[in-house]
Parts: sequence; C-alpha cells; structure tokens
Amino acid sequence: MALPLKAVSAPGKVLLAGGYLVLDRDYTGLVFGLDARIHVVIQPLPTPSGVSLQEIIVKSPQFKDAVWQYGYRQAADDAGVEVTQLDPSRTGTLNRNPFVETTLAYALSYITALTHAPIPASTITILADTAYYSNTPSPSPNNPSSQFANFAVPLHSAHKTGLGSSAALVTSLTAALLAHYLPPTSFSLSPSPSTNTDSNTTTNTTNKSKTHLHNLAQAAHCAAQGKIGSGFDIASAVHGSALYRRFSPSILAQTTSSTPGSTPGFALTLTSLVQDTAAPPKWDTQITPPNSSLSPPPPKTNPNPNGRTTPPSHPTSPQSAPISAPSPPPQTCPSSQSSKHAF
Repeated sequence: MALPLKAVSAPGKVLLAGGYLVLDRDYTGLVFGLDARIHVVIQPLPTPSGVSLQEIIVKSPQFKDAVWQYGYRQAADDAGVEVTQLDPSRTGTLNRNPFVETTLAYALSYITALTHAPIPASTITILADTAYYSNTPSPSPNNPSSQFANFAVPLHSAHKTGLGSSAALVTSLTAALLAHYLPPTSFSLSPSPSTNTDSNTTTNTTNKSKTHLHNLAQAAHCAAQGKIGSGFDIASAVHGSALYRRFSPSILAQTTSSTPGSTPGFALTLTSLVQDTAAPPKWDTQITPPNSSLSPPPPKTNPNPNGRTTPPSHPTSPQSAPISAPSPPPQTCPSSQSSKHAF
C-alpha cells in the first residue's frame, strides 16, 4: 500500500520583546508566529514495479537549480541513517542545503528507530510565501495566479527578510517526514474524529506529537546551524505566538557532537531525547501561549502540490495557527489517502 501524500506548513516569527536576552534562561522573550509560512509536500517517488530505491528528491521550484537528490542507508550499531547528497549529472559540484540534509538525517534516524522498517523513496516539494524574501517575484510561466512567487534566482542569491525561514523549513520538513512515514499512533497532528472519538485522547496524542516535533526540530536545527541557539524560532514554528524561555543548552550537547549514520547509538540517543520519558524530563523549555487577542489570524489559504490555492478545509483558532491538515485536490490524490497540516 502506497504511503499517503502529506502537506505541512509552519509559520515564520517576529521576536517582539527579549532581544539577545532570550539566549539566557533567566529571561523570557515574546515571539509572534506570523501568517507567512513555509509549505512542504511529500509523496511517494514513483518507481517501476519491483524496483526499490533508497532516494529522496527535494525540490524548491520557486528558485533556479533548487533540486537536491539524496541517497540514504540505515547504519549498524543503532547509528541511525546516513544521508548522502547524490550527483546525478556527475558535475563534481554539489549545491548543498545543510538544513534539508541534516533534517533528513535526523528525522529518518528517528523514524527507523521507531518502525525498524525500510524507508520508501519519496519526493518533497518546498514552497515559501512571498514575505520571506525581498526579491521582486517574476510571473510564474505555468500558473500566473499561483500564490507562490517565482523568484527566478538561485536560492543562495535570494534576499531573506529575517522571518525565520530556516526554522520554519526545518519544522515543516520534519513534520512532513514524520506524518508521511509514521503511523498515526506514533505521530498525528490532526487525528481524524472517525478513527478516534475520544476527544481527550485526540488532544493528548496531538500535544505529544507537537512536543516530539519540537524536540526533534530543535535538535536538527541546531545541528544544521553548527551551534545551539535559543530555539525561540522553532518553538514559534511549532506552537505559534508564545512567551518563551529557552531550554538548557546542555540538553543537545550529546546529539550535536554526534553524526547520524556514523556515531554508534545515535538513533537511540536521539529517540530518548525526542520522547523525553525520563523522570524528571530533560527538556526545561517554557512555552506559554499569550492572550489569544495578541495572536495572528490563521492562514487564509492552503497550498496544494500544483501551486493553486484552496480555501481552508476547516477553521483554525489563533492558538492552533501553527499547524493544520486539509486535503489536497482530488486529481492529485484521493482525500482519504492524503492530509495537510498547518502549524
């Protein structure tokens, strides 16, 4: 049975109060989640019958030459998954994207530690709302009415506006991978009422999934940056607007000094960190939603893989604006086999 298509989005942020003091656990910062979002669509990579690939193709069609192909393998000694960028054109020059590559390695290592199963090949599309970049967009030749601008420049030449695109990317990509490869019992941001009529259980499952997403995205984002930051941008991408107190940097010391696919025990260490079942818990982050009147409105539209816009399939409150999951259009995938999440 083919895995379902999943579409996920996460918001950018603005740190309204706190400044550099948010790096210190003695202080808090007030961060607002925005309606500018990074969108990720993941679906199975079509292969000939009987052919099994260990490949993930990532595309960002708003930019020139923004295609990355990765191979992956599960390493021995619980070291997790090693992700390697491929060079199909054999040019010898790779256009690296450390945030995508690191997120894949961390998410796939966590997924295989839970499922103990092979990872099917997939293709991933990343789309950004216009507010993330100050470049003047060009009309899209294939779809002029698309909500996603054609920036017509290489990604490294794009001028960012400082809304936290890397954190929103890592969060939405992590969530898409977890939602695509894990069963709903292990990760579900928007459980279907038809499969779970217990509202308390539904809420608990969603809250636990958001906590796991937050912890995994923080670990991947810090590893990709090469430093342990305050984490307020990931927290906002997962939970929306919040009064934020950072986590103790020592929490991520072991994973950031390890390499997925090379360090023995990495997958087990990462899984323990993400699920945080120790007593007392290791994660000491404090994320407190502000008064709902301060929160931004939910997004007005939802993306689908071919770039058209569709109205939200169900309303979201300001407190749930970080995550949602409407269905893509029927011609793309049957609604019963697909879902979409927005943080």
